[in-house]
Amino acid sequence: GAVFGSLNASPGFNLALGLLFVLMALAMFDWITIDLSRFQPGRMASARQGGRRGLAAYGVAFGLGGLSAILAGACVAPVVVAVLARAAALYASGSPSGLWLPLVLGLGMALPWPLAGGGLAVLPKPGRWMVWVKRGLGVLILLLAVNYARDAWQGFRYQAGSVSLQAQVEQAVAESSRRGKPLLVDFWAGWCKSCTVMEQTTFRDPSVKQALEAFVVLKLRAERPTDPETKAVLTRFGVTGLPAFVIVEQAR
Repeated sequence: GAVFGSLNASPGFNLALGLLFVLMALAMFDWITIDLSRFQPGRMASARQGGRRGLAAYGVAFGLGGLSAILAGACVAPVVVAVLARAAALYASGSPSGLWLPLVLGLGMALPWPLAGGGLAVLPKPGRWMVWVKRGLGVLILLLAVNYARDAWQGFRYQAGSVSLQAQVEQAVAESSRRGKPLLVDFWAGWCKSCTVMEQTTFRDPSVKQALEAFVVLKLRAERPTDPETKAVLTRFGVTGLPAFVIVEQAR
């Protein structure tokens, strides 16, 4: 989680992804041509014969898979790790049923794809409508490019606060002790999409607001997880991915 978070926090990485999506959008608008047909499965059969072309075919497949993992890892990795940890805990407590959790997660993530593939059979015959679909997808890809460009811009502009993360934690712990309330540490970042969604939905829920009145809440911005100070705070609380919430109870 921290590795993927660091990549998403890098302005250069977001800028590179934005430029990549711009190129993909231009290809959807037929302004440029990106021809990957020579790497189609039928032609990849020649890869078994070796040679530079075969290595290139495998390299492209590996590269596209790796890029997909990087793009999805920041959101998927924390969920997978949490499920695996829960499954291991249940199994260690004597409940073998915990081993089904990863299987259920995999089925849930895979189930939409055969349904989507089966839905292709009901589409009309190829025609002019496919061009408009292609243009529409190009617009969506271009919007993704704008989103990554915005993240890159925010990353370049980001400056750490005048108060260090460690100092913020110590101040919050002192306030928690003074007020006699447990401390809730909310780890977030500007690149964390789940953090943004929760801020706009969960934390605006009246019942959640009422429940949080029993806590001293510290919103800690862990924008760059690999930064030494940020990494030290994340390690201290055992945080491996964002969003993360830690409750610190007062000693009795």
